[in-house]
Amino acid sequence: MFSLGYLPVVRLSLNSLLLLLLSFSSLNPPSSPPPPRLLLLVNFTASDGKVFTDRDLYRKYEFALMYTFSNLAPSSSPPPSPKMPGTVDGQAFDISDCEGVTLAICDNSEQVQIDNCDGCKVFVAASSEAIFVRDCKNCTFTIACKQLRTRDCVNCTFYLYSKTEPIIETSTGMKFAPFNGAYPGHEQAMAKANLQPAHNLWFAVYDFNDEAKTGVNWRRLAQEEEEPVWCPIGPAENCCPRVEAGSLALPSQVRRREGGREGGREIEWEQEMREGMS
Repeated sequence: MFSLGYLPVVRLSLNSLLLLLLSFSSLNPPSSPPPPRLLLLVNFTASDGKVFTDRDLYRKYEFALMYTFSNLAPSSSPPPSPKMPGTVDGQAFDISDCEGVTLAICDNSEQVQIDNCDGCKVFVAASSEAIFVRDCKNCTFTIACKQLRTRDCVNCTFYLYSKTEPIIETSTGMKFAPFNGAYPGHEQAMAKANLQPAHNLWFAVYDFNDEAKTGVNWRRLAQEEEEPVWCPIGPAENCCPRVEAGSLALPSQVRRREGGREGGREIEWEQEMREGMS
């Protein structure tokens, strides 16, 4: 070793240099590769046992399997079975493109949509929201819901429980009567859907296409015209007492008393209902 100014100078042989480099590398070892990433495969099993790895495909399949009646006819095999208590459990439900079949939802549900059915008999036990019936003809419905809304229907009969005033639009030949359905456990389904059996406004139909309220598009059935109680899955008593037409105050009448059209409340109410139909 010798000195150059204030800096020491070290002479090293090649072997010494290699040993020095190796000693530094041992002090700073190269970083080890990251551990392999674990790929978790999650399976989704539908109610009929079919397995999916894609969650979206599973959800679509399960909804079609459990919460849909679609493209059914008398020749369908197997024929449609009633949805039993506990199988729907507050889910939304769709019915579409059915002809000449009997369909029953014997459980509480959320919103129900019924589209393009012809000559069908349909039972909906207890919908906590609205039931939309569109483009149906020659059907008979026994349904309980928060509100009924129909559009573009022809010659349909409704045995109805409705917590609020039923609404029809661009529909003709419509007939209404009190709810006539029953099965063991129906009262519990009504309670889960927050429907009070004695508060039934089946008779208070609001027709958007009859401002003069002539009743040209609908009528109430006379009691002697009504069908007997329908029990789709076993005998039971109808838990909905018969409510005579006009025996209950209507929300729209209350609003009129509070402000009337001059206060804008009635107009706002009509607008709210129209928005709900869209």
